[in-house]
Amino acid sequence: MANEINRKDFIKPAYSAETEGKVRYGMVIDLKKCIKCDACTIACIAENHLPPGVVYNEVMEWEVGEYPNVRREYLPRPYMQCEKPPCVSVCPVNATSAIRKIPQPHFW
Repeated sequence: MANEINRKDFIKPAYSAETEGKVRYGMVIDLKKCIKCDACTIACIAENHLPPGVVYNEVMEWEVGEYPNVRREYLPRPYMQCEKPPCVSVCPVNATSAIRKIPQPHFW
């Protein structure tokens, strides 16, 4: 595919000269733990005082497999701009964690 990009090239712009010395935020989400309880979505709406219909933290879902071996998979899509993200503390299965400063990656 012409639009494919490797992980090294994808993350490189986050570590340019412009971002050197600045605080970088990141989130880690264990997708195997997520149960789509929507606690993160509700906490985000409440914390940011969002109007009805506006969502910064959507949890997408879809079915994988074929009958009779079908399962649901979930993909939280957090806002990732919060200094103290409310979605981390409300997760009942501890699927979400935040990193205040992401270290410089090693490319090899």
